[in-house]
Amino acid sequence: GVGEIRHPALIGYLRERGIDPAVAGALCREVHYAVGERRFFAIGFRNDAGGWELRSPQFKGSSAPKSITTFDRHGDTALLFEGFFDLLSYLTLQHKATPTADTAVLNSVVNLPRALPFLARHTTIHAFLDNDEAGRRTFQRLYDCFGEKVIDRSSLYADHKDLNEFLLSKNAEQCIT
Repeated sequence: GVGEIRHPALIGYLRERGIDPAVAGALCREVHYAVGERRFFAIGFRNDAGGWELRSPQFKGSSAPKSITTFDRHGDTALLFEGFFDLLSYLTLQHKATPTADTAVLNSVVNLPRALPFLARHTTIHAFLDNDEAGRRTFQRLYDCFGEKVIDRSSLYADHKDLNEFLLSKNAEQCIT
């Protein structure tokens, strides 16, 4: 079954990761599923092919078919994220419930080729990729395709692996001050 995110464990998980539950509620669903006899639930983020990215405190995975997730606002600027928690972190930092700019979430760097036609329609692409080897390789591939149109935004969270870690560090700073 699929519905609103209501389970206390999932709301707690969002809060632990610094995500505003209202932001997650606007873009994600609570997904219940079974593996054999065992029943599970997770935060689900839908992709363009109808599959789900699934996250819970115990599980990180997806259902078939795997694909990217896009939000088309018919603008000339696109935002690119590696995973949906990066998008949720960005929106939480911006105090926005849903993307106002054209947005693509890769849901895995291996999906980059699927995102290229969507990204190609834009004059500017802001890439919020992870500060790791896979993130750097992905940025380089984007740059090879689109050149100066691609802006590397990972310097905004240079001391952190990704936007979610950056968000958590900002929340920690706010707790200290």
